[in-house]
Amino acid sequence: MRYKNLFFLFLPIGLFLTLKIFSGRQSFLINVQGRAELLSANVSKGELINFSLKPLEKFRILAVLGKVEALESDVIIPLKRLSYKKFTTYTNSKGHFNLDLKPGIYTFFVIKENNAYLNSFDGRGFYKSYKIFQKMDNIIITVISNSYF
Repeated sequence: MRYKNLFFLFLPIGLFLTLKIFSGRQSFLINVQGRAELLSANVSKGELINFSLKPLEKFRILAVLGKVEALESDVIIPLKRLSYKKFTTYTNSKGHFNLDLKPGIYTFFVIKENNAYLNSFDGRGFYKSYKIFQKMDNIIITVISNSYF
């Protein structure tokens, strides 16, 4: 009889804690912010370089869970080659983007047509990735396809 009473005493506590854990899963999402920009650099006469930097407005940003292998240091990768764990958002008029992601390692791309673009590499054969385990606001994707050096 005593064990039966203890069981009924702890049952509501166990159910409450289980419900609290499952309802609190949203709190495990981490806010990630960054910006996408277009860098134009042209070498003019006399070896002077003219730089201009402008935000990429209303561009689609792709976050891929995990590291992404770069084939031959190519800045463009077909979307179909990327993993199934993808998250997208859009940049605003100032080129800023915002995502809420679960903790992990992510690679961020700019999407153009059916391809993803990223011109940053880690030196080990992969595109540059970020470890997301706390709030981040410093992710920068720079597109340099219009630059001539």
